[in-house]
Amino acid sequence: MTRKILIRGGYLIPTAERDTDIPEADILIEDDTITDVGESIDADVDHIVDATGRVVIPGLIDVHRPLWETLLGNSIPDSTWPEYQSRRHTLRQVFTPDDVYAGTLLGAASAIHSGVTTIVDFDDLASTPAHIDAAASALRRAQVRAVHAVVGPADSDGHRAGTAAAPRPLPAAAVVWTGPDPVHVDRIRSAREQNLPIYVDVGSCPAAVEQLAAQIALGTDMIYLNAGDVTVRSLALIAESGGTVSWSPALNAVTGQAPTAWTRFAAAGLTLAVAAGGALVTSLDPFDQLRSAYQHARLAAHQANRRGTGGAVPTARTVLGWATTAPARALRLGHLIGSLEPGKQADLVVLDLDALTAGPVSCPVTAVVLGASAAHVTDVFVAGQGLKRDRVLMDIDSESVGDAAHEAHVRIRLATGRRPAAH
Repeated sequence: MTRKILIRGGYLIPTAERDTDIPEADILIEDDTITDVGESIDADVDHIVDATGRVVIPGLIDVHRPLWETLLGNSIPDSTWPEYQSRRHTLRQVFTPDDVYAGTLLGAASAIHSGVTTIVDFDDLASTPAHIDAAASALRRAQVRAVHAVVGPADSDGHRAGTAAAPRPLPAAAVVWTGPDPVHVDRIRSAREQNLPIYVDVGSCPAAVEQLAAQIALGTDMIYLNAGDVTVRSLALIAESGGTVSWSPALNAVTGQAPTAWTRFAAAGLTLAVAAGGALVTSLDPFDQLRSAYQHARLAAHQANRRGTGGAVPTARTVLGWATTAPARALRLGHLIGSLEPGKQADLVVLDLDALTAGPVSCPVTAVVLGASAAHVTDVFVAGQGLKRDRVLMDIDSESVGDAAHEAHVRIRLATGRRPAAH
């Protein structure tokens, strides 16, 4: 029997790509699909969500979020990039499978709570098959739309990379390519045969994209990590091939990595997808990430324009697209998610931008990017299923998840010679 839900009367931002907002819109959901969008929809439904005075946006998409790190969020503040990498390596050594489960479940729950409906869990801990299975189990428990992208020694044969691990999984992602080794090129070819998105980490080699392009055709199926310091020619090759750059401006700024990244990305005409990139030194609130991207991009654009070398200055709507439409296309899911239109999956977020914390809303798109936070998220739907309703997670006991995460946090801190933080 078809289940029908009506989201009623919200200010709807159906897509960040076009100014087609509807001030008082209804959204009709049948099972997992949006079947109608418009004013005053008249239908017999099983449930109504009153969104009057609230803003409705597409579910946010994070294409690079190592969920295991959530267990030790903000644990290495004030770090440089080398310090971040070194400390991260030390922490990974002491994680047990139970720790991985606790961290991944906490990270997934946190994402849902804050309006992220699609996650690529970058599991670069992946110490043993038991660790991998623990992360996959946590993603299944969370019910979020996700892919478990396994990266590391346990994936040396390539069979476990990108294990789809959720009830509504993304297509698997190919193993990250980190250099000119032919085995990685073979994995890219294999991924293409399966029509999968491909992650390419180019941070260790400025000319990595050029080296890769000499061996295999680049394409729209590629998502590039840590591309802020690659050569101008590499950026041009990414742009020419229609690839997407995963950009974590907050992480870059805090650790001092690639300070001129935005200027270089803009000059090359690249497509961007904003991602958290990790929890050890930055906030995982996706709206904090949007604000960071907005501020860094506009500052860099203004500075370039003063020098006479700039172009268009990104708007709040542009930046919202970096967390919705752009990553949906990069994951080859633009036909399913990233916007709120009939025929697409019902992944959506309802925000109550109250005046005390977000101010009177003059421009809803700008208010979302500049004023929203996880605390404003009232309802979250993934494929038509309400995972958060009236500010409460429906299928996850927040208290027990938090307690389990704290126990694991204490054990890891002690194992690495650090005093546990207060609970």
